[in-house]
Amino acid sequence: MQLSIKTLLAACLMLFASGAIAQDEGSSGSPAAAPTDPGFSGYFDEEAFRQAAGTMNAGAIADPRVKAVALMAPHVFTEDLGIASIVEAKRAYEQGDLKRKLARWHDHVDCAFYGWNGAWLDPGFRAWNLEEFLPAIRVPMLVVQGEADQYGTIEQVRAIARGSGGPVETVLIPDTGHSPYREAPDAALAAISGFLARCEEMKNIAS
Repeated sequence: MQLSIKTLLAACLMLFASGAIAQDEGSSGSPAAAPTDPGFSGYFDEEAFRQAAGTMNAGAIADPRVKAVALMAPHVFTEDLGIASIVEAKRAYEQGDLKRKLARWHDHVDCAFYGWNGAWLDPGFRAWNLEEFLPAIRVPMLVVQGEADQYGTIEQVRAIARGSGGPVETVLIPDTGHSPYREAPDAALAAISGFLARCEEMKNIAS
């Protein structure tokens, strides 16, 4: 299956949700807004709320421009598997070559990494949970996750399907980890394009 980036961008809006996203804004010329202390939970609470609210609002607000939501490897609560993998990511960053790899994409690589890693490893993060917001999402939703996702189990998918206020389609891609768009692009694009086609068909029937 061959789809160009232009075709993909024209076909769908994908929201990649993982709770909080540590952003290194230095690459665009602005200082990165992240904590100097990796355990600074106040920053995490604010950033998690901002990012999660944006994702949830995409489906919860009755905005006629939002017809459906596609989520790839979303998380709505904390799991031991995810924490263990984030601990391993810290080891790879400090003792392996992960820092070198990330430095290609971030001017302030330490700030970007520890803003993410430190927040997830903060003891207060164990209580992080977004399930209460799910019933407000009433538009059709697609959840795509790799079966070998190192940061979240299938329980994340089940929780979203169970708790959301609208119809939810789920796709689990075999032999794929946390980045289906990179590890299994054909399968990920097929899932999204099929979902959007069904949404369009339902819209035409309703009209």
